[in-house]
Amino acid sequence: MKIFVIGIDQAILPLTRKLVEEGGFPSLKRLLEEGAANQVVPSFPAWTPTNWATIATGADTGTHGVFGWQVAMPTGQQLPSFHSYSVKAETIWEVAERAGLKSATIHFPAAMPPRVKKGIVVDGDGAPGYGESRFEITPSKCYTNLDLPGAEQVELTEARAWKNHSKDSAAALEAELVVIPKFKGKEKRLYLLVTASSEYGFDRVSICRKRDLASLVAEIGVGEWSGWFFETFFIENRKCAGSVRFKLVELSPDASRFRLYRSQIMPVQGFSYPDEIGKELIDEIGPYQEHVSEYSYILGWTGYDTCLEEAEYQAQWFARAAAYLAEQKGVSLFYSHWHFLDDVNHHHLAHIDPCWSGYEPKDAEIHWQVIRKSYGIIDRYMQCILANLSDQDYLILISDHGNLPVSRQLYLEKFLEDKRYLVRRDRSLPLSALDQDWDKNIDWDRTKAYLKGGTRIDFSIYINAEGETKKRVEDKLLRDLRTWVDPYTGKTPIAIALKKRDAFLLGCWGENVGDIVFVLEPEYTVSFLISSSAPQCQEWIFPNSGVTNSAHGTQLPTYQTEVSSHLAMFVIHGPDIKKGYSRDPDQLGYIKMNQIVPTICQLLSIPPPAQSQGAVINDLFVGNETSRQLPSTLVEDRELDDRVTIQLGMHDYSLLQGKNKDEDHYLQRLSRISWSDDPRD
Repeated sequence: MKIFVIGIDQAILPLTRKLVEEGGFPSLKRLLEEGAANQVVPSFPAWTPTNWATIATGADTGTHGVFGWQVAMPTGQQLPSFHSYSVKAETIWEVAERAGLKSATIHFPAAMPPRVKKGIVVDGDGAPGYGESRFEITPSKCYTNLDLPGAEQVELTEARAWKNHSKDSAAALEAELVVIPKFKGKEKRLYLLVTASSEYGFDRVSICRKRDLASLVAEIGVGEWSGWFFETFFIENRKCAGSVRFKLVELSPDASRFRLYRSQIMPVQGFSYPDEIGKELIDEIGPYQEHVSEYSYILGWTGYDTCLEEAEYQAQWFARAAAYLAEQKGVSLFYSHWHFLDDVNHHHLAHIDPCWSGYEPKDAEIHWQVIRKSYGIIDRYMQCILANLSDQDYLILISDHGNLPVSRQLYLEKFLEDKRYLVRRDRSLPLSALDQDWDKNIDWDRTKAYLKGGTRIDFSIYINAEGETKKRVEDKLLRDLRTWVDPYTGKTPIAIALKKRDAFLLGCWGENVGDIVFVLEPEYTVSFLISSSAPQCQEWIFPNSGVTNSAHGTQLPTYQTEVSSHLAMFVIHGPDIKKGYSRDPDQLGYIKMNQIVPTICQLLSIPPPAQSQGAVINDLFVGNETSRQLPSTLVEDRELDDRVTIQLGMHDYSLLQGKNKDEDHYLQRLSRISWSDDPRD
């Protein structure tokens, strides 16, 4: 038996069902019909590193300690949450290994450095941001003669002194392509030759290692990808081979418009454990690409089709790697994490949701097409996994959280300052917790409450007082938060505000939690204004703007609409799983994220991790009823002499007699019960 846990960041069940009903997603349809599909309450806050840690450990946030994108170590060092040392709970992979089972993870957050000795870890970082991978040689880049943000500017000039070029050099243009390693290393130079294959103008490029067509590594036309090829880099005085490919995005006939996209360059070794497995997978499947997102499209480097092509490549690589590791390496438990859908939802989900304040029906179809194409990639990913399952295997599709349209942002720093909880020394400096001088600029003698500096988004506020003074400040701040009204909407943006000792209700405790924890209403998000923009805002709440129109994290975890949901998605397919089953949350409540790991452990017949805090989801399995029904009528129990039913009201007792009709007998029985004067007590 094998279990494949396929993590799809931000997959949403209501949206998936809607797409399946439209048609065109056969693999997802099969999973919903043949498996059990449910929504899951994510660990709070509903952020990426937080919930993938729960999915690996079965522990609540307060126990595994991953509250955000950085974790404070005992040394005082801030460690990225995508590092395995940041997770303070045992993982399911460690338990599986002790039981003699082999596990593998691909692109799963906080899986590296490895916490297993015999298991397999491929890119155990899973950091989602552009340029964030600690394994990449360098992130992707656009070479262009257009004014595009972040792109590498190149000038196309008349080609000269090219060897083995049969055409007149005047009929070609050239440029140098500089590849700069992310870490200290030597620049790599490739040479570009732009040519025309017909009388209609420039339409092809050749990429060479020298100004010599004999050193050609790629030749492509507009809209085409080159094949992958390998280049040697010198980084920190050592050789490193990396894989790369190019796509010619745009080339006008007169070459006045030129865009050439280069992929992220990943090494062929050094990103996996054991080290040789990475090279083996590359030989079997092809080069590994870690980062896929909409970044290149948003900056204008590429069209959207390029983003989808990179996402498709990565998803298929994961699927083929899962099959290879299971068949050739004896892997029984496989975990992977695919992040592209998170990017898609942040930028497009609100546009398809009529509940969003900025919803425009005329624009919705454009964004629906983007989402359909993204889910099409997921469908083909599932198709590849399903094709390699036996009758005894399980496929689990799980997301870490959902996403919600947001329209308003809270400027907490200004709220605290205007309410005289926060006092700055120099009011000319930015009112932003992200400012590098934030902690230095706080007047600690006069400040009562503050936000922690350097935190991108927080869900808690800290009190700068002790004893009774602290209690008074907490009580007043709680009242102010709970009664805060948005003058534009008339709503209270804070759904829940709790003292730290009460935040265990949200699964939050420990040293990384502030003194006041808050949960937002769905329409709202906390701003993280950069230093330059913070002084320009004079309101406590202001409209959300930019391409990111949907958010997750600190909002009510159970909120959902017809297409959006903050809840995570959980689908399990395999033997003894109820087909087409979805739990009724009004009857049993929602599944909790910390229940996923104990359920997988039961399937594997192994104990849960040491710090696991969830229970097995028993109602998923054939033969387990969802609940026991109370009898509609009372049946006489002949083992008892009588039955007394007492209806408590204001001195209102009713007596149902059994076999013995003797009234004195019942009065004697009742006399043994201790009553107060008021039966409601």
